[in-house]
Amino acid sequence: MALLNGKKLIMVAALLGAGALALALAFTLRSGRGEAQPNATFAQFNAFTATQLGSLQVKLTYLGSQDKVTQTVVITSTTGTPDVSKFTPFYRPGIGYGNDTQAPLTCAAATSELEALIDKAGELPAVTNGDVAAVPFLSFSMFNNVAGDKVFEDIADKADAKALLDKMASAVSANQECLGALGLQWRLMGMGPHPLLDVEQVSLSLVQGWNLLSLPVAGTSPSQLFADILDNLSIAWALDASAAPSGKWRSFSPDVPPFLNDLTDIDQTMGFFAFMDEADTLSASGLAPLSTDVPLVGGRFNLIGYPARAARPVTEVLAGIAFSIVCTYDSQDQADPWKCFDPDVPPFLNDLAQMEPGRGYFIFPEASATLHVPG
Repeated sequence: MALLNGKKLIMVAALLGAGALALALAFTLRSGRGEAQPNATFAQFNAFTATQLGSLQVKLTYLGSQDKVTQTVVITSTTGTPDVSKFTPFYRPGIGYGNDTQAPLTCAAATSELEALIDKAGELPAVTNGDVAAVPFLSFSMFNNVAGDKVFEDIADKADAKALLDKMASAVSANQECLGALGLQWRLMGMGPHPLLDVEQVSLSLVQGWNLLSLPVAGTSPSQLFADILDNLSIAWALDASAAPSGKWRSFSPDVPPFLNDLTDIDQTMGFFAFMDEADTLSASGLAPLSTDVPLVGGRFNLIGYPARAARPVTEVLAGIAFSIVCTYDSQDQADPWKCFDPDVPPFLNDLAQMEPGRGYFIFPEASATLHVPG
């Protein structure tokens, strides 16, 4: 058993069931296999310049009790590439990193935000000392390859982990992507409510065939958003109304080489189609925005999202916007899926009365405008 690595343990657990998963994780969380220790101090990372932070990676690995895999969080610069394997040679013996064997939650931050993050963490002596807590709860580590591979790590207990994530959230408070990743980690660690890190869970039922969707939470990349349904997803399409001369359809498919996919981001302002080979459920989590400004390009169709928690009448949502028509595709009503609202026809001819979270909408604005959607 001691010869099995974390990936093999989790594979075995997946074959044997949830009980074995808990046992496998309990083992991996106590079986760090690294031969080297972290080789840098917090002060060394605090001294890096903004330019040097371009190659920084910040990793948060949950070490507490759990009955399923809890994704690791990796934060890089906007020009960096997440690579958990860079930390592996510096794993501490006796500390397991089983959660690192799964695809991490990732986000990119400006170097100014990374500087702020290190400065904020520097306000916590219990974190900057790089010690191992008596009851390990969270591994906070940083990697940089300036003048050789350097790693700092602190193994924090629950109280210090909570204080650390609170500091990190304040450092990246304007970065929705990183707040979403930190917020999910906060929730999975059972930390309770947080003014910056409250995460909304979304589940959208998808039928076989076409589904017209949107996210009522902060967005992510298609590969992350669709990670759990890739086996059943054929293709996703979104309409970029801002592209010249009259808009451009962009797509993502798990069945083509990545360079052929030009749909690289899905955020809460967008509507998108997903064609499913089999019915499935799309689960997403992220920050529910307090409000969202959705840009509208006049004189052409736009495919937009409705990033709100509650349904509202079409006339209320689109008040102040001059438009010709707005439509959605209700995949649950195969007999009559297209529902539309036209402000210029008698009300009884309209079969779209409300805009609802999770749905995408085609709208034809008469002029370019900004649609303000309260959360």
